[in-house]
Amino acid sequence: MSNSYVIDTFAWVEYALGTEMGAFVAELLNAPDSTLYTPAIVIAELSFKFNNENIGDWGTFFKFIKEKIQVVPLDGSTANQSGLQKQQLRATEKGIDLADAIIYQTALNLHAALISGDEHFKAIDGVIYLKNSVQVEDRLAEIRKRGQNGNAIEK
Repeated sequence: MSNSYVIDTFAWVEYALGTEMGAFVAELLNAPDSTLYTPAIVIAELSFKFNNENIGDWGTFFKFIKEKIQVVPLDGSTANQSGLQKQQLRATEKGIDLADAIIYQTALNLHAALISGDEHFKAIDGVIYLKNSVQVEDRLAEIRKRGQNGNAIEK
């Protein structure tokens, strides 16, 4: 199982709010063998959301993200692939927008699991859906087991 994860806007907001779903992101941030990414478009969405909804200090949170994980810029290849990805995803998920397609395509390109609680991603392969507690608990067990084989991960 891959140790690479792409964290989307939904997941970051849950983390910032300190919710139960956000606790999964906290576990990933503390897992020594996980590689974490966030697409640049997520940064734009977060900037808007933090400033529009008064979630918290965006400057501090943005600095935290940049220190903890890799922000993936949108390159021409991913942009090109994302247009087709949007079309393919819309075959089953009518509400998918271009940002969603870019985020999902970025995860595919990085061979990473997408972390989201966005309804659009509920039944899409390669997504760890934060509202599916069984799926999240199974993945947490794997992460913790890997942590016990190397550096311990505190619960």
